[in-house]
Amino acid sequence: MWRIGAIPYRDKGLQYLPLGYLRGLKHIGASPVMLRYETPLEEVPAIVRRLDGILFTGGVDIEPGVYGAYR
Repeated sequence: MWRIGAIPYRDKGLQYLPLGYLRGLKHIGASPVMLRYETPLEEVPAIVRRLDGILFTGGVDIEPGVYGAYR
């Protein structure tokens, strides 16, 4: 089974993955892994290495500097 990391939505202090994304991943035989915002930065590389892919769900924009880009 593929392990797919997903960037969660945030609302009123909660983090969640919309049901449609969860159903879609399950439909293709993937296991969703929510990539929580409070994960310490030094732990991220090890987590990503264990994934088969990442679903960028939209919602709040990711600051381009995080992935080495500029606005």
